[in-house]
Amino acid sequence: MKSWKFSTLFWLFSVLCSVSIFAAPVLNLSDCLTRARSNSLQVLQGNLARAQVQAGYHEVSRARLPQLSARGTYDKSDDPATQLPDANNALLHLEQSLQPFSPAWIEARQKKTELAAAEFSRVQTLRDVELRIRQLYLAILEGQETVVNINLVEEQLKKLLTAVLPRYTMGRAPPFDLVKVKVAIAELERSRSLEEAHLRGERSELAQTMGLDALSGYDLVAMNVTPTLPAEDELLRSLEFNPNLRSLKTEADAARLGIRAARYARLPSLVGAAEYGYSGRTAASTALGWDASLGLRLNLFDWGILSSRISRENSAAALADTRLDLERQKLLTQALEDRARAQAHLADMEILKALLPETKESAVASIERYKRGATGILEATEAVNLWLGTLLNERSAYYSYLSDFADLVHAGGREAGPDGF
Repeated sequence: MKSWKFSTLFWLFSVLCSVSIFAAPVLNLSDCLTRARSNSLQVLQGNLARAQVQAGYHEVSRARLPQLSARGTYDKSDDPATQLPDANNALLHLEQSLQPFSPAWIEARQKKTELAAAEFSRVQTLRDVELRIRQLYLAILEGQETVVNINLVEEQLKKLLTAVLPRYTMGRAPPFDLVKVKVAIAELERSRSLEEAHLRGERSELAQTMGLDALSGYDLVAMNVTPTLPAEDELLRSLEFNPNLRSLKTEADAARLGIRAARYARLPSLVGAAEYGYSGRTAASTALGWDASLGLRLNLFDWGILSSRISRENSAAALADTRLDLERQKLLTQALEDRARAQAHLADMEILKALLPETKESAVASIERYKRGATGILEATEAVNLWLGTLLNERSAYYSYLSDFADLVHAGGREAGPDGF
């Protein structure tokens, strides 16, 4: 008897463990954002793009440092006396471009500025991914609530159908009544099927953006927050911290440094060098020694190469400034529109929320009146459809408001709160 109880308890424990292991994770918006920041392929691409620019900066900046090389020459002739004094040598050669004449110093600053722009671009990519996560999260929640509301209304229509069938069978209700209710139920089934198909695609995209398998199961925590819209002046101030704007501004600064670097190439190039090692007319007569030199190189004529380079950098700077101004105008216009649209959605949601109890009461009452023969089928089905429309529109207004708010968070530069907004 004891062994049977023990085996039963062990089996129950195993079942509970398996359920806890394979249960679908329950994720809130902050969880989804955290997973996407670590696993999204778009974020990975942004990191790689920044790493590429960083490697370019290191390449240019280290070219400013002293360059150490080794060289050797072995020369043999039938008359060693005619050979150069250092025809045979084995030397260490150290060379350094000297400030302020070398453009390499300005080019290194330009690359460093481009690296800062790449960092802002990486942040912008991250914020784009976060915006997409918020959009998918809200769309999935809205879709799930749409299915629930359709089921709720379908239940009422089926009650109406049970009232129509006996009356139709006995000949007291025209065929139109039965057809009207059946068509209404079929429309709900069609809407539910389409919504579920759309939900499947959104859930798959959200899973992949978080680094999960497309078929992974998970549950999302419902939203119960209505964040407050920022004031217009606060919104406008936050736009200046937009990573994309900051990236474009930094790119414009880098282009202006490119102009300076191109102009520096017209100045004399000053190079210091030192050598240490063995040299001599023959391999047998080499001796240890050193020498130092200071070279000056001035470009007198280059067929317009430097002028073309300066012209190219000027165009790049002007283009960067123009792109910055256009993006600022576009961002400002879009942000003001998003805020105004969010206000409209919020007002719409409050109006519809106040109407929900009345439309539900009207739908239920119309069904009861039809059962008593006090009203026709058109009024009953219209009341049910009105209730459904109010339900769906109220939810749509709420999630549209949250979506508009997500756009405003994306447009500005502030960090999201603990609720993901």
